Amino acid sequence: MTELDGTWQVLPFAFDWRLEIGRSADQLNDAIRGWAGNDPAHIVAHSMGGLVARRFIQAHPETWKAMADPDGLRSGGRLVMLGTPNRGSFAIPFVLTGEEKTVKMLEKFDFRHDMKEILAIIDTFVGNYQMLPSPKHLFDDHRDRLFRAGEWGSAPVTQGLLDAGRAFQEGLDPVLDPERLVYVAGYDQDTPYRIRINGPGRFQYQLTRDGDGRVPHELGQLPGVATFYVREVHGDLPSNERVLAGLHE
Repeated sequence: MTELDGTWQVLPFAFDWRLEIGRSADQLNDAIRGWAGNDPAHIVAHSMGGLVARRFIQAHPETWKAMADPDGLRSGGRLVMLGTPNRGSFAIPFVLTGEEKTVKMLEKFDFRHDMKEILAIIDTFVGNYQMLPSPKHLFDDHRDRLFRAGEWGSAPVTQGLLDAGRAFQEGLDPVLDPERLVYVAGYDQDTPYRIRINGPGRFQYQLTRDGDGRVPHELGQLPGVATFYVREVHGDLPSNERVLAGLHE
């Protein structure tokens, strides 16, 4: 935001990742209308923020249309996504089962709750389930079985939230206005991209270097959307100097 603020007028938009993405998309619409009115505006979104933005485009087409600069989208009308898990991410099963490194760190620093109690909280956040790998794009693995609560063993996932996650991914699958979208993909990082389920809660992953550590290219990229690549990890995409220089362009 500091880099962009030197050249552009910038409105930061924070959202609660725990909540249903559609609610955040409605809040984004209110923020844009209150700030830009009918003037052109771009959106730059990192990770889950790109899902919020794409849901906003679906739900509020009139605002999205008003953001477009008729002069080749120079001063507004683009969505730039940095490592967005458009078709989901295998980082989410790590989170929901307590295997993700941030969740493990949380357990160490939380003197009140053990991992079982922490997961009892984290596994109620609908935003997590909406980023599970899309069941509409199947490969030679068991990702479709992730939407059955019985496959998760002791992880306290619920079928209702799994169903909500499936519905979100299926609803977001159509790509609207791909010519107005840009995707920035990190690469050369070990990234989970296949899963085998060898019994309840027994998940085995296969890695690829075609990803940023959290989002493999085949789950991030969208048909018809221009993609740019940078050797970077997921969390550092917004601070990468090449990415920041490219944003202005």
